[in-house]
Amino acid sequence: MAAIAPVHAPESQAALFVADYSYEPNRNSARFLIADVMPRIWKQLPQARLILVGRGLELDGELDPRIEVRGFVDDLPGAYAEAGCALVPLLESGGSPFKLIEAMAYGLPIVAIPLAARGVDGLERGVHYLKGEGEEEFAEAVVRALSGRAGGVGAAARALAESEYSIEALARRLAE
Repeated sequence: MAAIAPVHAPESQAALFVADYSYEPNRNSARFLIADVMPRIWKQLPQARLILVGRGLELDGELDPRIEVRGFVDDLPGAYAEAGCALVPLLESGGSPFKLIEAMAYGLPIVAIPLAARGVDGLERGVHYLKGEGEEEFAEAVVRALSGRAGGVGAAARALAESEYSIEALARRLAE
């Protein structure tokens, strides 16, 4: 936590999904965002962008220019600082909640599928993240976040990450 400075969601209409795309469930999540979610978002926010960061993403066909596939980046904090919200569209069970906890640490509003949020103790829908179940609800939650209507979910998520998922919190638990 100490190594991750929170970012303040700028007046950005960029949604960020960070993942290891060599893992099939993450590729499926990227396809869900590209094919099912972004077209719904663009109906309300035509300038919205999707930024996909992480290794191993190879997509067939031409993408809308508002979708940026950046691959591995050296400046992950810079990618978060550029975004208006972080996305955690975990469609399949498995893996760890690290990408969600990392997004919490940056303090951006988070839009997550409940399956992704289920693995993080203390995380509450509407308090620490915006719920997006299915493409329509996910798109609406992203529009809400990118329109500055997420309330204090990003700050609340950062506070939860600091209190429950930092090295200090782990040390405290081990000492108990």
